[in-house]
Amino acid sequence: MRALRFVISGKLAHFRRFYTNSSSLTYPIPPPPTLRGLLGAALGLGPEYAQTFAESLFGVRPAAPWRFLMQTANYLKIKKGELRLAGGEHTQIPLQFVAPRDFEARVRYEVIVLGPDPDALADALKNPRYPLALGPAYALGQIEAVTPIEGEATDGFQGEVMGALRAEAISGLWGPARLLHDRYPLKLAEDRTPLAVADLVVEAEGSPVSVRYEGKVFVTDEGVWSLVG
Repeated sequence: MRALRFVISGKLAHFRRFYTNSSSLTYPIPPPPTLRGLLGAALGLGPEYAQTFAESLFGVRPAAPWRFLMQTANYLKIKKGELRLAGGEHTQIPLQFVAPRDFEARVRYEVIVLGPDPDALADALKNPRYPLALGPAYALGQIEAVTPIEGEATDGFQGEVMGALRAEAISGLWGPARLLHDRYPLKLAEDRTPLAVADLVVEAEGSPVSVRYEGKVFVTDEGVWSLVG
């Protein structure tokens, strides 16, 4: 079975946690809806991108050292198209980013995709129709590598597994690891309402985790990826 692997990087990333309201906190990795949007942008698709990649599965992990960075954003209340900088209503919102650990480095993610027409998708990622972003439009992303990958999709594995893991599918865990656990959206409606969510576990450095895992995986000669979507 063929899949597609690519590496995307940028100066900053922000993937808003869907359950936050008074602050804009970020996930450490792009959730599946973000990856579907990124692939849709590469192909030049409109709202139909969500349906095009509705059944796609993803493996994703950090591929470079990173850290959380907090910045306060000052939002103004604008009425009737008028902008008044003095005396107007405003609120300050904590805005969290994923940033490179070293100032001159980049945030970097390795992603595998099991989806439609990997050849066309590879060409689109190399020459995207629309700019690619690691979340918001100002966090532009750059594709660094695109390669096909052969493997077998199956259920369950015991050993070292890469990528985000579904928490409920973990039945055993061994060895040291820095694991980050959070609730992620898997699918969104057109109005961005979550249709499916799951608790995912991410190894902060992107290292494989020694685990007994009962979820979907993609077994390759180079390693085993957990699949979510």
